[in-house]
Amino acid sequence: MKARTGIPVCVGVAPSKTLAKLANRLAKKDPDAGGVLYLDSAERRAWALKQVAVGDVWGVGRQYAQKLTAAGIDSAADLARVSEAWARKHLGGVVGARLVRELQGYPCAGLAPSEDETLKRQSISCSRTFGRPLREQAFVLGALAAFVARAAEKLRGQGELAHVLTVFISKNRFGPDAGAGGGHSRSAVLTLPVPTSDTRELTARAGQLLARLWEPGAVYVKAGVVLAGLEPPGGQQLGLFGEAAPLAAGAAVSGRSAQVMAALDGLNARFGRGTVQLAAALGPKGGGPAPWQGQAAWRTPAYTTRLEDLLTVD
Repeated sequence: MKARTGIPVCVGVAPSKTLAKLANRLAKKDPDAGGVLYLDSAERRAWALKQVAVGDVWGVGRQYAQKLTAAGIDSAADLARVSEAWARKHLGGVVGARLVRELQGYPCAGLAPSEDETLKRQSISCSRTFGRPLREQAFVLGALAAFVARAAEKLRGQGELAHVLTVFISKNRFGPDAGAGGGHSRSAVLTLPVPTSDTRELTARAGQLLARLWEPGAVYVKAGVVLAGLEPPGGQQLGLFGEAAPLAAGAAVSGRSAQVMAALDGLNARFGRGTVQLAAALGPKGGGPAPWQGQAAWRTPAYTTRLEDLLTVD
């Protein structure tokens, strides 16, 4: 990477996430490491722990670093030698105990869910800061509809249903009305009567939650949705007249809805994300970007994936 682009890349490999971050840090500083450091033995791990100050350990903040230094713990090696009981008492309970175990080579932090679905998410969220502050409820509802569409698409791709929907809206935390109505951010949670991944149903429910949260005259700068209570299709509790249906093209919804959602996902996969949307998620009638869309004027061009971003030479 450095030879081709001038950007150095370093890799740290170790039995735990914390040790891998530590190895990556040392690989950047050691010119003889060749950009790669593998802590594959107890001896190499012991050496690496001695090279890193306790304040540079991933997960140790400035205040904890001062506290640890005052207790005579100056390096990562010193921290790895403390007992779990001491870590629980002085490093934030179970979080501190896990940090010490990670430094000792025992993995305690699992891998985050991945886009290729090798690990399934326990919840799915989508939130954005608006391109400009909004005071119109219709515009905020449009933003939520767009966020629900994205989250529901991920949910169907994972082949599951959501049983719990959360909606939140946020004002400018430093604005004059930030504290009005109980803080700068408010949220509402709804347990759905029947689990679903139907974008239409989730959007309608999000609109109901927004109506509960809305403060007339307030100005909002951010919103988001969270889908939780995820469960596979087939075992869900149905309504009185509900009818279960098998998965269709990865869509975990029931009845005729499965066909609609499968068609929606198929069109967007073929012609590009957002080609087919609910009317609520569309921008103003006159055209142009939706008012909730973020500012992307300084976004790095996608030279390798977008034809429009390719460099041209005259």
